[in-house]
Amino acid sequence: MDDIRRRDLKVLFVEILGFRCVASILFVGFLAWLISSNPFGSPEWTFPVAGGLIGYALFTAFQRSIPKRFHHERFRYLWKECNQRHEKLRAALQKSRKNKFAELSELERTVDRTMPDIYRAIRRADLVLREIQQSEALVSPRSIAHERTVDDSQAQELYKVADRNIAEYTQHFKQAIGGVERAEAQAVVFSTTLDTLRIRLLNYSLSGRSPEAETKEFLNIVAEAKMQFASIDKALDEIELMPFTETIHTLRSESDSPRPQLEKPQNPPPIPDQARQKIDNSEQ
Repeated sequence: MDDIRRRDLKVLFVEILGFRCVASILFVGFLAWLISSNPFGSPEWTFPVAGGLIGYALFTAFQRSIPKRFHHERFRYLWKECNQRHEKLRAALQKSRKNKFAELSELERTVDRTMPDIYRAIRRADLVLREIQQSEALVSPRSIAHERTVDDSQAQELYKVADRNIAEYTQHFKQAIGGVERAEAQAVVFSTTLDTLRIRLLNYSLSGRSPEAETKEFLNIVAEAKMQFASIDKALDEIELMPFTETIHTLRSESDSPRPQLEKPQNPPPIPDQARQKIDNSEQ
């Protein structure tokens, strides 16, 4: 949550220090100074009104900063969809209680408890994807050993080492991006679960069944919803970026035995006699 709070504060400060907010505060302060310096003015209400206007300017800056907390538009839209589904389901639950249907307060509390977890998962996925894009945007490693034809065995072995590094990079990249994809998928599951509950409540309220059947049907609905939200909560708990593994995973096609050591270079060949004579003559 610390990184989420830092992001929120950063966006808020940027919005407050923007031209729109600063200009409004300066304009209100200038008007307050003019009125207070005027002998016919009323300082007793000038400064409270100015303070209220400045507070309103800060509040509007806060409101404008909320949509800008997300780096990516798709995550902002995803949270907006979840929030809208939550409000619609709450209205449907309130309507069902007005019609004297079964009590669904426990289901509503379960949804309310899940909403903050969904929000944190979406926000963190947004931040993690931003970090991945900044770090790996211009990096596109690819296998190069099979593309290079070299005669030197040591060079070929070094290219194989490069391929193993690329395989390791790909594995960790998929691990990092996988957490983002799972968080996004769980948010979609949560949103569609709320849609299913809402439409089932609507169909059930229009069916005109007896109160005895209503209680049993609602118990089944609540039980299924609890199972859905329990699985979502468990999945959200597992959506954490784990540290890189300490073991190195090689390609399956390679042998697990240690790689042979590179051969030591041989002694250089002797200098030809003609070259040695030229060196001696140059030294003389």
